[in-house]
Amino acid sequence: MRQLLRKSATLRKAYRRLQQFSAARRFTAESQSDECRIIAKLAKNVPRTFVEFGFHPSEFNCAALAHSPKWKGLLIDSNPQVISDSKMLPSHIKVVEAFLTLDNLDFIKSNFDQVGVLSIDVDGNDYWMLKSLIDTSPSVICIEYNATFGFRSITVPYDPSFDRHEKHASGWYHGASITAPAKLAASHG
Repeated sequence: MRQLLRKSATLRKAYRRLQQFSAARRFTAESQSDECRIIAKLAKNVPRTFVEFGFHPSEFNCAALAHSPKWKGLLIDSNPQVISDSKMLPSHIKVVEAFLTLDNLDFIKSNFDQVGVLSIDVDGNDYWMLKSLIDTSPSVICIEYNATFGFRSITVPYDPSFDRHEKHASGWYHGASITAPAKLAASHG
């Protein structure tokens, strides 16, 4: 489905309209797989705050948390259309349009005293963003990894204007192996 949407502007437009119609009737966001339910279970006894970047208003990892007014959230994406489509999100969720680099992450740190859940999905610099934000001591970390890298602890070099499709035609050159962020998190307790 995602590949079809990527290839066809007409299908993307129709899909967005369907999502907007659905959102207009009620807030119905979910995660791509089962991340939102897993995160909700892991986050039962953590500060009721989340930060997620790399999201879509109808599909994001912290969607289950966003459904509850007990949680405060910060969603960040660089796509103006994603931000525009986010108007139906609950008022306790702040949405920010920003292309994130290591030089402009400080505003994330200033939003909450404690971060309960940190979710990163930027298809490229995920590891480097986590490394910069690990000192916020998030209780739960959800980060995209690149399974094609295997189990060696590797990551792509940091590039502030990283675009995985510009780096390699396949789009598979991005992020880090599952071991790299695991080692980073372990080294910070």
